[in-house]
Amino acid sequence: MTARSLVVMAIVLAGVSAACSHWDSGVSPDEVQIGNGKPVSYLPAPPFPELSKPGTIYVELTPAPEFTPGLHSASRYVLYDDGTFGLQTSSALQQYEFSGRYTRADSLVTFDWDGWSAAGPWKASAIMRGDQLIVTYGEIMTMTDFVDATYVRLDNW
Repeated sequence: MTARSLVVMAIVLAGVSAACSHWDSGVSPDEVQIGNGKPVSYLPAPPFPELSKPGTIYVELTPAPEFTPGLHSASRYVLYDDGTFGLQTSSALQQYEFSGRYTRADSLVTFDWDGWSAAGPWKASAIMRGDQLIVTYGEIMTMTDFVDATYVRLDNW
């Protein structure tokens, strides 16, 4: 990472931190440290939007920290009743949805993504086990920072 990138990141984080200082993350700044040993507080991901149509929500069991120190992102899958899906992500900086269609055969779910890469099509599948959706990404998605994860059906929380 270049010095200029670090300066830009510091400015962005300072602005986000100031704008979001009223958020209570539930984590003491003394509990979290970045590489230089200085404490930071985590900015929580804002809530997801309401569903636009009927579907089932699966939330990630352990939201991963983002690459930017001090931020957390959350993700969820929404399997809509009409055969479409959305992988929704939410962080202090943005919300985004990756969409497509899914098919289900017994416990196997196959995702057909609207997104793609110059390296080839996106591929992912999942196994439904009880109230869990265990997602595994193909090589191309893994190389672009998608991480295999387990999601739990929201109505069981």
